[in-house]
Amino acid sequence: MNKHSLSVRSLAAAFSAKRSLPALLAAGLLMGSFAQRAQAQTPATPATPTPTLAEETTHNLQDRITLIKATAAGTVTFTLAPEDPTKVTREHWPIVFIDYENDGQNIRQMYNLTEDRTFTVNVSATQGGVIKITGEEGMWKLVSASQKIKDADFTKVPSIRYIDLHDNVLGSANAQAKYTFDNVLTNVETLNLATNQLKDIDFGRTDETIRELNVSENLLANFPSTSFTKLQKADLSKNLLTDIGYSANDRRFGDDKSFKEATWTVYKGGDATAFNQALGGNNANIYASRAKATDAELNLTVNKLNILTLPTKPENVTDEHYYFTLQERYVVPQSPRGDDTWYPLETMTLSSQSYARGLASSFKTTKYELWREINPGTDEYIRVPDNEFSVDQHGDLTFRRAYGPGTRLFVAMTNEGFNTGGGRPLESFERGTGTITTDGFDQVLKQPEGTPSADRSTYFATVSTTGANDIGDGDTRALPKRFFRTNTFTLDGSKNNYWYGYVSTDWANKENWTGRFVPNTLAANYADNEQSDVVFASVNDNTPDPVTGAATEKYGESAIRDLYADQDRVVRNYINATETGRAMVATPGNQILLKEKALLWDLSTSTAAATEPFATRGVADYTVVQAEEGKPNGTFLLAKPADNANYKANVEMFAKSFDGNRNKAYATWQYFGSPVKSADRNQLPLETTWVRKYDRTLNVPNSDEKWTDVNNGTLAQGQAYEISQPKPATYRFIGELNTADFTFPVDGMASATNYQDMNILANPYTGAMSIDKLDFSGATAADKVVYLFNTGSRKDWIANSGPTTNGTTQGQYTKAIPANLAGHVAGMPNQIPSLSSFMVKSTAAGNLKYRYADLVTATEENRAPQRHFHSLAVDVESAKTADRLWLVQAEGTTDRYDNGWDGEKIFAPGEAALYAMQDRSYQVTTTDAIGETKVGFVPGDGEQNYKLTFHLDGGDGTQQYTLLDKRTGLTRAIHDGDTYEFTATKGDAAHRFTILGNGAKATADQRGFQISADLRRNFTVKNFTDQPAEALVFDAAGKIQARFTVEPGSENTGTVVMPGAYVVRVSNKVTTLTQRFVMP
Repeated sequence: MNKHSLSVRSLAAAFSAKRSLPALLAAGLLMGSFAQRAQAQTPATPATPTPTLAEETTHNLQDRITLIKATAAGTVTFTLAPEDPTKVTREHWPIVFIDYENDGQNIRQMYNLTEDRTFTVNVSATQGGVIKITGEEGMWKLVSASQKIKDADFTKVPSIRYIDLHDNVLGSANAQAKYTFDNVLTNVETLNLATNQLKDIDFGRTDETIRELNVSENLLANFPSTSFTKLQKADLSKNLLTDIGYSANDRRFGDDKSFKEATWTVYKGGDATAFNQALGGNNANIYASRAKATDAELNLTVNKLNILTLPTKPENVTDEHYYFTLQERYVVPQSPRGDDTWYPLETMTLSSQSYARGLASSFKTTKYELWREINPGTDEYIRVPDNEFSVDQHGDLTFRRAYGPGTRLFVAMTNEGFNTGGGRPLESFERGTGTITTDGFDQVLKQPEGTPSADRSTYFATVSTTGANDIGDGDTRALPKRFFRTNTFTLDGSKNNYWYGYVSTDWANKENWTGRFVPNTLAANYADNEQSDVVFASVNDNTPDPVTGAATEKYGESAIRDLYADQDRVVRNYINATETGRAMVATPGNQILLKEKALLWDLSTSTAAATEPFATRGVADYTVVQAEEGKPNGTFLLAKPADNANYKANVEMFAKSFDGNRNKAYATWQYFGSPVKSADRNQLPLETTWVRKYDRTLNVPNSDEKWTDVNNGTLAQGQAYEISQPKPATYRFIGELNTADFTFPVDGMASATNYQDMNILANPYTGAMSIDKLDFSGATAADKVVYLFNTGSRKDWIANSGPTTNGTTQGQYTKAIPANLAGHVAGMPNQIPSLSSFMVKSTAAGNLKYRYADLVTATEENRAPQRHFHSLAVDVESAKTADRLWLVQAEGTTDRYDNGWDGEKIFAPGEAALYAMQDRSYQVTTTDAIGETKVGFVPGDGEQNYKLTFHLDGGDGTQQYTLLDKRTGLTRAIHDGDTYEFTATKGDAAHRFTILGNGAKATADQRGFQISADLRRNFTVKNFTDQPAEALVFDAAGKIQARFTVEPGSENTGTVVMPGAYVVRVSNKVTTLTQRFVMP
């Protein structure tokens, strides 16, 4: 077919023949100024075949294409290409008219379209940015890239095959950022709308004809792939795609005809040569030939797709041309509370990601890994061991362990369907939180810096590429370590947190808790919420709350170790259903306070049956109160006894006493009381232990024995017992704890015959009793003094720091604790330890009372009290013995017995004793001012060498004290921590020392000697010591003028003749006294 370019004259004739409007002809054809002129050819007389298209019959001057520039003024460049001459019967090349502005005038210029031709036209503000391309309907190609085109209308050019409007702003034409193709467009083969800020595209009927599509770098969220029937190449990268509408059958992308052609061609246009060849019948050079091996392509990289929504590789696309890597991190579902904080044992539904086919020949199962984020700024994270979470067959992930209350985690997912051949795996990328305005690469962050990536133009596509991009996620930058991951979320290990005991029994070691969170069980951080609960891991269902009916979820595994209190602990709720009886243990010296409820398994039928010995002993094994040599017993208390009725526990007692090789005459005994109700005597092995009960009324002739054997029956709470056995041992009392107020009956006789005024009682609780909380109001005949006992040898007591400690260790000595001083004097005990006994003297019947609520913990044996009263404590010790005396200053007290302020001394045969000698013998004496105090001392059997140690506490700094040794006459100022060594033997005078207070000086008789003189020049010396003394009188020259002896307890006189100055010196083995005299 011959096709010609028409001259202006022949065009005018053609228009006239086609009845063109004269006005349009005049406006369009008679302009004298053209940017380019049409090339005229001599027309031939072609045959008139039946047209294949109706293009040659369309109106010459219709507005075929309209482009609208976003800015009202400026230039617009575009390229047009004509039809394939082999496909139409038109006798000439299509004629187009281009409207533009020149020097303020609107110009219309005509062109014969014979090849790809590029135009640059001016657009004026008055035109509103509109560019109209008018003429015959023979335009098959339009390219106008990077021209800020905001809209384009192709409704009058249905024959167009090739549209390229990439890098424009079509998304700004309307609020929906949507571009719509009219249904008249049924011939488009190539479409490029890349980089146009488009959120939506209505393809009209172009989806029936498009073979090659590029809509990359937009804001598309959805793409209707199954509506495309001829698609062979598609670039949808760098969008926000979450759904590509693949076929449910095998996750196929596109219609079943898409990506099926082995070869295909698409119109591309060309230069004049190519079109002249086409005019001659060879149109090959205005088409691009494609083959599936090299050209079939699907590019979905940098989107928001995932393992589920990524399609299976299309049939004709090679592996290296299916680009899927780098998808935005998968957003995990929200927690059951509607936020991103998950709790252990909750299940995160990831089943949608559980399998995919991808590039593989069959569907592959996804592998899930859990990673813990350490430092998001450096991409530092650590893989969580597989045994700390579980994934079921559906791909749902359940958290088994956590890393504290605020750990950020993510799930890494790998599927071999997207990693065949070991090439580039499916990776994810992080998107920032800034506004996304242009395309799917907005806010794509570089790793690990977290800054926007500059790799927008990089083709993150091929699975065979070995280079590492800078935005993909992975364990390292190496390709085999890359993965597709989720966003980070919080796993709160303080919730659903269970005691398991993975590595030890240590309460404070977070590794022992399933959530790696030590519950808030210290007094400083306790809170009335789940974070202060203690729940044991168990396979059994936990006991529901009897009020609310709610039950803590079971863990599914049972704890493997007991839980030991490492310090004082405060627990809100205690929940335990372990079949092995794993226990919460109050360790020696530490307290566990249960604030609310214990919900303990009742051993009824459950997942796992109880094992021995727990099955026999029952829930008492869930709570253990320990005892240990040299430490105070553990303490277990209930803040709400009414909510924990009949609470049972397993309470230990350590007994250090020795049975003297089964000889009661040489045995040592340890006093104790039962910590549980109705404890059976058989809990203390009958064959190895001696147990005796105190009986105040017992009168054995010629004996002070007050103890009777107990071989059977029950041990009553509050009653004092003593125990001895072959060697130290730990015993357990199993039963119900006493959690009520307790009444101690006391009695006695005024004559105190055979110690019948002494009532030995026992602490009935698993916590230390505060002495100052004992209520004496019902025992008016009782001394308000508590005596602490723990009988044993003095050697044992010294080895256990007897002078400064109290508690349950064998050998610790009796202490008298006036009730009004308990807790207010340094070094004076304030507590009666659990399982320990104490003595109260009474001369008539009465009752002492103690409230359960007043129990306190015995955290240390020498717990520092509040220092309200000034005191001077004096310890005496030797190699085998020790004792202590307290001098206390308290306003309103006297130097006689004040009940509740003074404590009488109890003497033990053969034991050293240090005491105040007043109206009674006192271990504790309280006066309104510490003045002159006579101190008695009784040496122990077989001991001679002793040491005094002084402890001053409180006061205002003005107090001064002096020690006078009555035997030696020596005086010493007393300071805190001072010591004084002395010797003593049996038969020495009881009044050994005097302590002088308030700066008083020792008088002569207090010092040991007294010297006096008269006018007859006689010197009289009195000797108050128990040793003879020699008196010497020296004159001023140092010569002896008189010498005489003074016997113990007597006096003697010496005389000088001449008046003058003299020095008299009296000395013996004990002391020396020198005085000066002037004789007249």
